[in-house]
Amino acid sequence: MSSKVIQVKKRNGRLQELDINKVNICVQRACEGLQDVSASEVVIDANVQLYEKIPTKEIDKALIMSARSKIEKDPNYSYVAARLLLGNVHKEVFDVSVDKEAFEHQYRLSFIRNIKLLVKENILNEKLLDFDLKKLSEALVLERDYKFKYLGLQTLYDRYLLKIENRRLESPQSFWMRIAMGLALNEKNKEKKAIEFYDTISSFRLCPSTPTLFNSGAVRSQLSSCYLNTFDDSIDGIFEGVWQEARKSKFAGGLGFDVSNFRSAGSYIKGTNGISSGLIPWLKIFNDLLVAVNQGGKRRGAGCAYLEPWHLDIEDFLDLKKNTGDERRRCHDMNTANWIPDLFFEYVKADNDWYLFSPSDTRNLHHLCGEDFNKAYKKYCKLANEGEIENFKILKAKELWKKMLRSLFETGHPWITFKDNSNFRYSNKHEGVINSSNLCTEIFLHTKPSLFENGEKTEIGETAVCNLSSLNLKEHLKPNGKLDFKLIAKTIAIQMRMLDSVIDLNFYPTKEAQKANLKHRPVGAGSMGWADVFHSYKIDFSSDDAVKFSDELYEFISYHCILNSSKLAREKGKYESYDGSLWSQDALPIDTYKELMTYLDGKTILHRGKK
Repeated sequence: MSSKVIQVKKRNGRLQELDINKVNICVQRACEGLQDVSASEVVIDANVQLYEKIPTKEIDKALIMSARSKIEKDPNYSYVAARLLLGNVHKEVFDVSVDKEAFEHQYRLSFIRNIKLLVKENILNEKLLDFDLKKLSEALVLERDYKFKYLGLQTLYDRYLLKIENRRLESPQSFWMRIAMGLALNEKNKEKKAIEFYDTISSFRLCPSTPTLFNSGAVRSQLSSCYLNTFDDSIDGIFEGVWQEARKSKFAGGLGFDVSNFRSAGSYIKGTNGISSGLIPWLKIFNDLLVAVNQGGKRRGAGCAYLEPWHLDIEDFLDLKKNTGDERRRCHDMNTANWIPDLFFEYVKADNDWYLFSPSDTRNLHHLCGEDFNKAYKKYCKLANEGEIENFKILKAKELWKKMLRSLFETGHPWITFKDNSNFRYSNKHEGVINSSNLCTEIFLHTKPSLFENGEKTEIGETAVCNLSSLNLKEHLKPNGKLDFKLIAKTIAIQMRMLDSVIDLNFYPTKEAQKANLKHRPVGAGSMGWADVFHSYKIDFSSDDAVKFSDELYEFISYHCILNSSKLAREKGKYESYDGSLWSQDALPIDTYKELMTYLDGKTILHRGKK
């Protein structure tokens, strides 16, 4: 850096003589306790072009970028960059210079003060003021700020920390506590549960979903990750569907929508005595919706359309992501997926003819799966051959499959997903057929369209909702490198309670989502940190030992998820649609897995040496 004596402009606007020693001390503190890092290298390589009245923010940014550029040299520089960034976060949140001697007081005081300010500005729910904020501030474990690496902290700063006029008002521990408070609003002992939730998530043992991180404790606490929807095949159903998807995207929901119900090109429209332009123009509208309605200004809108391969517009659907052709029939901003029944693969294997139909001529195909679908499909093929159905097309199943694979290879879309397998293991199959998955193809729940007559909604449908969080296995490793199963069980108990609270506390963008989520109460308990665990156990990812290890670990996780769900049912009552479900018949996921393997003519399942 230059040795010229100049003045710098501080965050509060005051001018002060540049003290290079302060810069050096700041970087030295960021390097404390870290091996193979050099404070002097960070300072020298920052290469700040000093000038009169240079903002201190600019110097800070240069130091962070210098440390970041060295992460490839040694991973510990990620912590150096994070600590330098953390200093900026604290200054911004405290709104005063950080005093090393008074740091703890400043931190806890800013938590209380900024919660009140965010409530006053109608960003946070006023019910947060019912908490003993002083008690919660004293429960903050400030050193956990230093668990973040650079990329994690930068992402937190850019997207998640609450702000007013671009000034962040949350430090990392305040952020975690605000989330915990939002999820503890309905608890009898709110402070105790909030601290319990806080300890679990701030220690990185568990991470809630992105919408929960965004919105927990907010005035509009949309806490769910993804939505699955289907629409009535009418002008009212489709455009109200567009409105529903826009609402969900606005409040940070990822979208999955089934469009197999939309009539194809060339179909008759009774209401106007005209001919339909088909599925593709409607998908173009949904595509542009994802561009126009981003997720609360925090990340781009995201959605996936699912279509079954018997739909007459399937070939145009396969071309949606191509970079050539008519742009009016391309959807570059929307994901696509094929929702394929087993019958299609049987026809591919046998090299049979495959018939394409319009849903307006084959209404019940959309609502059937398994053998029921197979019988109905073959019946419609016969009717087409007999001239009873006019709007259809015949091609070789194998040729359509080749087109699917070619499109997948060229564009990455549409994804291949499996309708019958998904429905076979569905615990709530008594409520309806699964018509699609979500944006991430991880959730399988049924949906029902809202119905309309003469422009009026006559029945509220069901939009399935994903309520998710993820167990971080890495943070459950003991010093000896083995998993702490008692701690995993404890974390899962807290995880299931938090997810159950998400359902009750959620702000629902649509009545369809509220109806389905409160009635069926689905939750998804995920996991991460597997690479760290395999490395710790010295297990090769691709080995049989990895399969055996994963099987036994997830049996443990599944057991405790089910156990704690049943405890919640004993405390709060069973979910509304429980009777008739596989749960009510004592059929657990492992049971349906075994049945599926038999259905697929799989080998006899061996578990721990037993059949």
